Amino acid sequence: NSAGSVTGFLMPAIRGSYPFYDVYHEATRRQSLPAGFGYQYLLRTSRNLCAAVSAIHDMGYVIGDLNDCNILVQPDARVTLIDCDSFQIGPFRCLVGRSEYTAPEMQGANLSITDRKAEQDCFALAVLVYQLLMSGVHPYAGVGEPGELGERIKAALSPHAPGGPK
Repeated sequence: NSAGSVTGFLMPAIRGSYPFYDVYHEATRRQSLPAGFGYQYLLRTSRNLCAAVSAIHDMGYVIGDLNDCNILVQPDARVTLIDCDSFQIGPFRCLVGRSEYTAPEMQGANLSITDRKAEQDCFALAVLVYQLLMSGVHPYAGVGEPGELGERIKAALSPHAPGGPK
């Protein structure tokens, strides 16, 4: 403004991209994305997502709320992270998170007093890559008790857990 105070932030629109959800669900992908966006593009999207997360970590930031709703994918498999206002930067903590992408040790944590770590972003990243390559299936999906994904993550209830399926 005229006093020199910041009153907002303007950024370019991201055009021609698709929500991550549309990419990892096969039926939606076939309807929404260009023909030929097959498994090789899913692998490329996975690699690009890993590279984006790594670049953010290399700058000393923690995403904190990495989930399928804050990733956009271009037809050439480039990814864009959105909703970045909740990153943990220095002493400013990430106060939000979806339990289905939250590491076991952070399930139920008071996020206003808990610092996050890059390794916890890597847990969310692993879940996202799994979903991308397994047609949207969550690695902790299953039947039985507990039914909530966050509780299943905390209890290590996964078909891929050490010792075999539980």
